Amino acid sequence: MEAAREMRPWLLTWPDAPALLLAAAAGIALPSLASLYLRGLALLAHRGLTIRRRSDLPRSRPLLIVTAVFLAPVVEEATMRGFVLGGLLLPAWGPAPALLLSGLVFALAHPLPSMPWAAAAGIVLGVAALQGESIWGAVLAHAAVNAWATGRLLRGRAAESACMGP
Repeated sequence: MEAAREMRPWLLTWPDAPALLLAAAAGIALPSLASLYLRGLALLAHRGLTIRRRSDLPRSRPLLIVTAVFLAPVVEEATMRGFVLGGLLLPAWGPAPALLLSGLVFALAHPLPSMPWAAAAGIVLGVAALQGESIWGAVLAHAAVNAWATGRLLRGRAAESACMGP
């Protein structure tokens, strides 16, 4: 276990209290920023931009919640902040280029309409990971964002079902 901690400390250590506070702030701020971003997309949609709804998400409510709120944040943060950001942290160039590049990779892992927001969120989550020298603060913030987005999606699905009637 100690050898694994030395190889990938980001994956096996818990952030300190200040880093957790930063992650909590990110978990609160990012859904608000996502809401503003979605309002901007809605304005563009009214001007003719076509935005397709995601059809790749589970239809089962429990499966969606488990996947989006619990599994995806752990897998994405271990990959993006643990391995990608951790691998890009080169002494020759410092953390800023690593944050920007890992944010870009994170954006590319998301569907087109959300790519700009995902890039910004990836940078914020990267800062949380760097601050705590651990992915776990970023996992918690990411889970908060995904919980907000999942709730929004489920409310939208319920509204669609109500409009369709029996």
